[in-house]
Amino acid sequence: MDTLMTKKDLAKLTLFRELVYTHPKELSLESFSELLQISKRSTLNTIEELAHDLEIEKNFKDLEIKKNKYCYSIVNSSPMNIEYFMVSLQLHYLKNSIQFNIIYSLLTKHFDSMIQLAEYLYISTPHLYRQMADLKRFLAGFKIDIVFTETKNENNLVGSPKHLKTFYYFFYWGISQGIAWPLEDLFPIKKFNKEFKLAFSAPAHNPSKTKKLEILFLLSYLDKRNPPFTLSEDIKEIATIFKELNDVSVYSQNYLTDEDELLFINLLSRISISELDNLEEKVALYSQVESLNSPIVKHSTELTESIFTQFFPDVFISIEDRAVTFYYIFIFHIYIYYFDTDLSVLFANPVSLKRFSTKSERFKLIEHKIMHFFHSITTEYNMKVDEKYLNGYYFLIASIIDYVDPMYLKIYIQYSKHVAGVNIIKRKLFTMFGKENIVIVDDINDARIIISDCFENEKPDQILFFITEISRPEMWQNLMLLILKEKFQKSFRFPFILE
Repeated sequence: MDTLMTKKDLAKLTLFRELVYTHPKELSLESFSELLQISKRSTLNTIEELAHDLEIEKNFKDLEIKKNKYCYSIVNSSPMNIEYFMVSLQLHYLKNSIQFNIIYSLLTKHFDSMIQLAEYLYISTPHLYRQMADLKRFLAGFKIDIVFTETKNENNLVGSPKHLKTFYYFFYWGISQGIAWPLEDLFPIKKFNKEFKLAFSAPAHNPSKTKKLEILFLLSYLDKRNPPFTLSEDIKEIATIFKELNDVSVYSQNYLTDEDELLFINLLSRISISELDNLEEKVALYSQVESLNSPIVKHSTELTESIFTQFFPDVFISIEDRAVTFYYIFIFHIYIYYFDTDLSVLFANPVSLKRFSTKSERFKLIEHKIMHFFHSITTEYNMKVDEKYLNGYYFLIASIIDYVDPMYLKIYIQYSKHVAGVNIIKRKLFTMFGKENIVIVDDINDARIIISDCFENEKPDQILFFITEISRPEMWQNLMLLILKEKFQKSFRFPFILE
């Protein structure tokens, strides 16, 4: 998405992100200069322009960039999380970019030629040609091209119906994330809801899901000028199962009637909206698709079973864990083998193994093991994998390992001052953190944290929490902070999740 902005706006957004992610720490002019790889004078001008943008735009009136000599920080006086403003600022710069306006113009009107489009946008034709080259590269990731023709009933955006619908949805949700509806001038969303009376009242659909479904259906309606398309038999079989299990397209049936299009909406909703299906539906899906003669099902089953065999050879895997693991792999494979679009262009920081934090020697081993495993499995099952999807696979496998093996925090307790002291400490810990987060071990050598009223020379990979009196609230507060810190670190054993 950043590729659609001017270099100046992208630089300002980059500085804003850096301030947001390092808040409340101050950042120096020198660090900004190194980040943007421009001179300090140019960096100073960029900071001043960013501060001016925040000052004049009413949506950012509660934000202020504070300067302390040559260091900067951001102050948020509003009740909104500061990352909300990051998305808002990105949307602000995008809506003012020439490339966004090119796409918007192509969606709302038909143009016979580049000259006609340039005149409509009030820019020179040579400038439009330069912008068009970058825009075409961006759209190529969605298998979409821009073609000019004098045939009025044709769209200048040319691609298959599935790729056009996929682009419309991901592009507009990606730039706004529900903060604003960028197509208000083209089609007011309130008018749409009033006219079609969408029934988003199902308890299973929380506000986030509801808003995404709303956008998905609206974009399908806007795309009604494209003829209905036909799903291939193998993907139709899969989409039918999704629709039978949990039909989200029922909301759109008063204006969309083509069966294959309704199946497609159900399919697109699964790869774009998380957790539309509950655990019971995931288990049902797993049992129903197992017997299908489909390469997508075959590769998903092979990868699921291989992960359990490789990483959990001695662990009993419940049907629920197996179904959930299969579900996420299956959704990813549907995206790869059917939609086949490059969504990484929509995000500032797409998941990339190159960016993984490898400070931890332990993580380096896991990272290497995941990569080696995936190379072996693709060779064994003759899976052809496009390089652009490799990082997605690595992230997916790491997430599954994290899901199946939650990495309990092991604690050893010894307390001799009170006859019931150990049980009191144990009960308090379970009350605060739950049995699903910590394990009280009997062998002191197995523990990460030792809670003791007797000094112990702990091993390098152990932490001693020395206590004298269990009735002191301050002691419990300090112990709670220590356990929270350790549990936090342990829950992010794959450091890329922190990136």
